[in-house]
Amino acid sequence: MARFSPDDQISHVRNSVNIVDVISDYMVLKKAGNNFVGLCPFHAEKTPSFSVNPDRQFFHCFGCGEGGDVFDFVMRQNNLTFPEALASLAARAGIELAPRKMTPQQQKIVAERDALYAANDFARDFFVKSLNAPQASQAREYMKKREMPQDVLETFMLGFAPDEWRALSGFLQGKGVPPHRAEKAGLLVQKEGGGNVYDRFRNRIIFPIHDISGRIAGFGGRVMDDALPKYLNSPQTPIYDKKRMLYGLYQARQECRKTGVAFMVEGYFDVLALYAHGVRNAVATCGTALSPDHVRIIKGYAKKVVLVFDSDTAGINAARKSLPLFEAEKVQAKVLVLPAGHDPDSFVRDFGAKEFLEAAENSQDMIPFLMESAIARHGLSIEGKANVVAEIKEQVAAVSDGVTRSLYIKQIAEKLGVDEAAVLDAVRDAAKTRPKRLPGTVHEQHAKPAEPAPDRMETAILQMMVRCPECAPKVAEKRLIKHFSSNRVRALGLRILEFIQAGGDPGGAGIMNLAVEQDDRSLLARILSHDDPLELPGCMAIIDQFEKSITRRNHAELDRRIQQAQTEGHHDLALRLLVEKNELLKALQARNLKVGAKY
Repeated sequence: MARFSPDDQISHVRNSVNIVDVISDYMVLKKAGNNFVGLCPFHAEKTPSFSVNPDRQFFHCFGCGEGGDVFDFVMRQNNLTFPEALASLAARAGIELAPRKMTPQQQKIVAERDALYAANDFARDFFVKSLNAPQASQAREYMKKREMPQDVLETFMLGFAPDEWRALSGFLQGKGVPPHRAEKAGLLVQKEGGGNVYDRFRNRIIFPIHDISGRIAGFGGRVMDDALPKYLNSPQTPIYDKKRMLYGLYQARQECRKTGVAFMVEGYFDVLALYAHGVRNAVATCGTALSPDHVRIIKGYAKKVVLVFDSDTAGINAARKSLPLFEAEKVQAKVLVLPAGHDPDSFVRDFGAKEFLEAAENSQDMIPFLMESAIARHGLSIEGKANVVAEIKEQVAAVSDGVTRSLYIKQIAEKLGVDEAAVLDAVRDAAKTRPKRLPGTVHEQHAKPAEPAPDRMETAILQMMVRCPECAPKVAEKRLIKHFSSNRVRALGLRILEFIQAGGDPGGAGIMNLAVEQDDRSLLARILSHDDPLELPGCMAIIDQFEKSITRRNHAELDRRIQQAQTEGHHDLALRLLVEKNELLKALQARNLKVGAKY
């Protein structure tokens, strides 16, 4: 592995990974001219506004304004610190990092997460080895009964937790993992009252849960009989967030991207059975209800999600609750209800993958499915029809596209034989009570404190320096940047100016190093997203316009101070300020004459 000093390793890592390849691990990108575009993973949209520039190695979303380099994307997408993102991308590029100076807080966070991942790796090895031990005969027989081939067991790293209180605990201590760390990883549980720790998973088949980078973030465990709870999952930890984890996504991501479809099933064995039969684009939530983050993550890999449910009330309720989540993220969702008595596992074992995929082709849109389900329960009596409308009106109200919503209203009215206006009124009433923003949606989670937008002219000056570096000497000569109203933009402008004066290439990827804060990085990415060059005469016109805006601002401030001095009876001060204003007017007239003569 190549090794670089702390001074140049960040730039070397950035230049060694292709930002398009990295982002393509998380979402679908398509070539569009010199750039690549896709649906933004940070906000809901139907039309791609997320752009990636491979030459300058940055991304920018024209919809929500997010932008930055490859480090920013990995940090944001995976909720990592900068040192963690740097280490991840360095490993990808085969670069051995020299030690970097980190703050004590950064060191603590990185060290803790690394230690938890290491503990999980040891636990995975223990569970996998235990599956081949004599005491795991029941587990192996259970796998055989479920027709799980060996290659699937190895791909998903399935294991077994022995029916002992401290088997894993002892193993981890032998590997140097202290009990408190294993407990923090969710592997051990402490007795109430502060007693000894014991293994969380006992006498269960173990399913390691990979994050999208392939690391083991947590585990799921399933009993082999009728004991409860049937499934037991890792608790929330610094590296495991069940609301963001989709079981099987690491193994399914390429097939999801290839087919544009993801099957959302309910159980771990459903994922494994489909995978074993060649349907390799299925994922499952990890013992929790579908969350906004789940939807946001899966939309990076597939345009369409097919929810595969049992034909029971729980499946119907799950579909009803999930529809607003898919609507909020602009993801197409359909519902596949399997015949009574079947789940995906039993269905593919009995009928095969071909029939499963054919059934999926005929899956229903969410609203028609909910309507048919409601009719099946309530019937078509007068009371039944009223109950059907009452049950699905909120889901129809959640449909964001007005045309689609109106078509559903018409379809419901025709199916029930009721006046379309009555259905419309019910939907409108439901819409009035809907929250403007769903709790827990990506929009709410990543909402930033309101900040004043950068001044349009100040942004134009920065853009001008980047796209027409020849004008930088004139910007410096006139000391325009010192007049910026935003301290943050002023600081960024001075760094850009110094970078150009030192011979730096504003068109290269290195310019992103100048932006320290995330808001600066997003602003700079927006500036860089405009590829068309600017000509010097146009830049000089921008400079002249900015100077005039400075003069107007100064005049307005002088007028305010003159008015205040007169109001307070400071007539001498008011007179001096009037003289100052007249001098400004003379200077402006002289400059206008000079500019006119030149151009």
